[in-house]
Amino acid sequence: MEKSGPSLEFLKEYQISSLPLLDTVSYIKDGRRLQDWRNYNFNELSLEQKQALSLDTIVSLGDKRDRRNIGPEGLNNLITEISNKLPISDNFSTYIFFSLYRIQPTYTLITYDNNYKIIDAKIIGQFNDSRHKLYRYITDNIIRIRTDWYDGHRANITFIDYVIDSNGKIIQQNEIQPRSESWGRAVKAKNGLVVRDSLGEKIGKYNFGDFAIIKGYSEDSISIVDNGETINGRRAEVILDYQKYLNQFLVPSSENNIGYVFEGYLFDSNGFFSNQVDYKIEDPNLYYYANYILIGGQYHHSNINLKEFMEIVPVSLEKYLPKVIKEEVVYGDKYFANDKNSFELSFLNGTSKFIKDSVYKNQEYSPTSHNELFENKDLDNYYGVFNSFFEEQYFYLLDKQDGKKVHQFIDYPLVSPKKEIIVSLSTPFTYETASAILEITRINEEKFYHDVTVDFVNWNIPYNKHIYWLSDIEFILKVQQVGRAFSKEESPKFFYLKFKIK
Repeated sequence: MEKSGPSLEFLKEYQISSLPLLDTVSYIKDGRRLQDWRNYNFNELSLEQKQALSLDTIVSLGDKRDRRNIGPEGLNNLITEISNKLPISDNFSTYIFFSLYRIQPTYTLITYDNNYKIIDAKIIGQFNDSRHKLYRYITDNIIRIRTDWYDGHRANITFIDYVIDSNGKIIQQNEIQPRSESWGRAVKAKNGLVVRDSLGEKIGKYNFGDFAIIKGYSEDSISIVDNGETINGRRAEVILDYQKYLNQFLVPSSENNIGYVFEGYLFDSNGFFSNQVDYKIEDPNLYYYANYILIGGQYHHSNINLKEFMEIVPVSLEKYLPKVIKEEVVYGDKYFANDKNSFELSFLNGTSKFIKDSVYKNQEYSPTSHNELFENKDLDNYYGVFNSFFEEQYFYLLDKQDGKKVHQFIDYPLVSPKKEIIVSLSTPFTYETASAILEITRINEEKFYHDVTVDFVNWNIPYNKHIYWLSDIEFILKVQQVGRAFSKEESPKFFYLKFKIK
């Protein structure tokens, strides 16, 4: 099949790849993008070998604006090797080349007739700044390519088939972009959501906040009654294992990867997300949050309709003061000492832990870690530690029994009257505005469960935090209007917002 002659003798050195073939190409090395491929260890073809394979006639692999053939001069700058020799047909030869042209790494599929004239050539994998990985699955006459890429907002995946017909022509077809994880909807059932198969048998369960990746919905809606409330929704078809779902696009499989849940227990994915500040304390501005919400124990990034989780309304504090059953104030400067601080904690099992501040470099603007021990009578089974590192800070709890870290909060934990939930409040100051971060944590049998963390954009928390508990699911916060940076306006106005968790 191969053309005789000394110029093509080198092709006999290449082993024919066994099919089916599955391999992975990473465009990231040691955590850095491979912008510079000069250190790649090429099994480089010589100029004579490239000429014998007519590589000067293939399309330029570089700048998209330059789609001319490489030509004889460009052939000198084409660094290339044979990546795979494929057993597609006895009537023609098929190769995959890995090449650099103008520092542009590219995989190219080329078919040759029996005289080694090019029948067809197609670029099947080209690196750019958005690409992460490339997967190839080769079987019979199909080369299936999966490309992972990033569009500046989210991760994306594309599958493309390159089919080689009986004449050696390469036909691109079946470009598929499967549902991404962003198609998921977070589970809002506090006790979790059962997953069933097509026959109604239980096959799994989602926890609160877990992502159910939706493949489709039933046409008909159903209604159920839960604690006297009628809930409407469709049957949602969900993907059980996202990676298996993606793998089935690459390597077809008959393994079932589908389940069904009731849509009524999923959050609406139309969230109040916005980076635009309206500077208004009114509905719906109260619900607007930046980018996404962190939800559930796995801290999933999600966009949800926050009104399905809680109700927020501006109120007059005087009207609700008679109903307040617990009030708490946390002063903002309480956990910032002027001097270095260190302390030792002793635990009931006989062990101890020494915690101290540190300065990494004795110079201006050097990162500094600071720690303070805090007490909370509502959490008396734990030591509370405040930690700040440079401009970031958080609070965490250590079990007094053995010193294990049990939970971490964005700020001081404000515990509800019956110790059912914890509210944490923080105001991260940015160059332009200061927003408010609110975190809700549930307590159940001495275990802590993260519910949501929300970065609101239209109001923030004063330096001294005030909370007024009306019940374990209802509380009032003192807030202030978000101000503009370097504004000449007077002191910000204070408001009171009432929250009720549903």
